[in-house]
Amino acid sequence: MCGRCSMLGMFADADADTVDDRDEEATEGRLTDDSPAHLGFHGYRILECIGRGGMGEVYEVSRGQERRAMKIIRADKISELEVKYFKDEIAMTMSLNHPHIVKALEAGQEEGVHYLVSELVEGRSLDFELQKRVRLSSEETLRVALSVAGAMAYCWNEGKLIHRDIKPANIIRSVHNLIKVADLGLGIKTKQLIEQSSGAGTRNYMSPETLVRPKEVSYKSDIYSLGITMFELITGTLPYHGDSRKAVYKSILANKQRQ
Repeated sequence: MCGRCSMLGMFADADADTVDDRDEEATEGRLTDDSPAHLGFHGYRILECIGRGGMGEVYEVSRGQERRAMKIIRADKISELEVKYFKDEIAMTMSLNHPHIVKALEAGQEEGVHYLVSELVEGRSLDFELQKRVRLSSEETLRVALSVAGAMAYCWNEGKLIHRDIKPANIIRSVHNLIKVADLGLGIKTKQLIEQSSGAGTRNYMSPETLVRPKEVSYKSDIYSLGITMFELITGTLPYHGDSRKAVYKSILANKQRQ
């Protein structure tokens, strides 16, 4: 995640075994030759790329005096399923309004490029801090957890929405020390769970029920992921490890069986 500014998290590259088990890598830099700077985007002007992932890019944009973040995907470079993920994210985030959730502002499509404009949050993801070997105190971790829990309670109660990808990379600390939850790209409405045939999330933070009973996933799965996140923020390590996706899942489920 960009060390200077962040928006709705980053697009994650699909895992080799499943498109829902995502890890991500983001880079920042100047505009490249293939940037969509020539498109109008409803009057927004692209300034620079602040993040890049497997599904697309995030740009800092301006319109008049406004500075925003724009997340884009190109329909010709990704699968129909990934386009659906992005459209679902747009539908979910546009209706949310909470001080600890990155605010989505508008969305559209131009020449096969889908885009979502959000507030530009000046700050860093907690994952960026972990990469710099920053460890949070128990008091600071609790403050982060209370902010994230408040945002998730709002999603559950107001939007009937489960995030499904709570992790440090999707939690942003602004320059004003405000905690913001980002990236609802894997979120799902509770009424959609009956159609869910496989789990979704990032491997090290997934709850046991997400792995074995995805149709039974509830807000409790987000609480589980938040617990894993708190552990990592304090210790700098993850409780479950493995050299592969299957090894991590085995570790998670083995711990569940011991309880």
